[in-house]
Amino acid sequence: MTKSAIRNGEEILIEIKKHGIDSILYSNGNIKIGIFDGVDFYEKRVAEEKYKIAEKYIKKALALFTSCNNIISFVYSDMVYIKFIYKKDKIMAFINDNIVSFDKDINIDNYTKEQLLNCKNKFLEFLGINDSLYTD
Repeated sequence: MTKSAIRNGEEILIEIKKHGIDSILYSNGNIKIGIFDGVDFYEKRVAEEKYKIAEKYIKKALALFTSCNNIISFVYSDMVYIKFIYKKDKIMAFINDNIVSFDKDINIDNYTKEQLLNCKNKFLEFLGINDSLYTD
């Protein structure tokens, strides 16, 4: 089951698929709960308690993207995919068993690789996934 956190400017989209919540969209200080089909977000009416849960996820997502400020998006499925900015280029990192590879033939310094692994761990924590149980 794919889960993600995507930052697009001031908007954040979270595919969480937990607590009866499929997706959360945060835009202009507003929280919407609905379904994201990979292209479009469709808002749903939900109980007030779901908004309280969504608000907690948004606060955690804001903290995640603040601490990992060069990250554009995280995706968790068969491995962790991280889209990030490196020297003004958009790069996709593929992380499987803490082995990092990239979509471009580019020399990434070890400090940046360690930051990516640290951000991956923060993302898994955000999702409530224990990294020691995380197997690709």
